[in-house]
Amino acid sequence: MKKLSSILLIGIISVACTAEKYTSEGNATIVTSEYLSFDSVKLTIKKDNGELVTINRKYDAHATVGARVHINEMNRLETIPHYEFK
Repeated sequence: MKKLSSILLIGIISVACTAEKYTSEGNATIVTSEYLSFDSVKLTIKKDNGELVTINRKYDAHATVGARVHINEMNRLETIPHYEFK
């Protein structure tokens, strides 16, 4: 039981330490999050310039509504804008 408590404490501390990263940094804010399947979500993200971007992404507990994230447009596709989520 003592080991389980220690593991839970370490997990809570690590989540608390990384949560700040998703609230203050980035060039966009997550506006909505829609559950698609067990391990994927559909995110609507508003970039700082006002542009809305919708992406499908693997589930990430830190990427919640209101979180600040980095997204970059990738120019590999000429006709369809493609965004990278970091």
